[in-house]
Amino acid sequence: MPFDVVSFAFAKKFKWREITVKTIQLTQVILDDMEVGEDISKYQLVTLKEGKLFVASIDDPERMPVVGIALEDGSVGDTISILDEGSITNPAWTFATGVTLYAGLNGEITSTPPSTVGHFVQIVGKSLGGNRIYFDPDKTYWRIG
Repeated sequence: MPFDVVSFAFAKKFKWREITVKTIQLTQVILDDMEVGEDISKYQLVTLKEGKLFVASIDDPERMPVVGIALEDGSVGDTISILDEGSITNPAWTFATGVTLYAGLNGEITSTPPSTVGHFVQIVGKSLGGNRIYFDPDKTYWRIG
């Protein structure tokens, strides 16, 4: 399957927080004061375009790559915090422990690797079991073609 590898980088304010999960010490990287370019819901994957956050989606090259996960709801013009890397819990998630997680459609996280021609593949983390994941989006992604 042919594909192109793309990488990205961006800079913003960093805020470091430490949390403890049983006996494992994890660090969160939080990016604060990120301007919202459209309505975004807490736990949606986001991308950065022209300095603003938009909902990421694997079916649209303008909505890739994933740069974070929203930590709060936001509307156009608001500023929100996003998780760049770290452990996060969402009561709606039900992933099996150790499963690789991928970006999905419309800001969703999925345990099923994308397989549709034209969609993008980006690993965004690993499941820690149940409703907890370790979010660490890979800085490379590729288009299925």
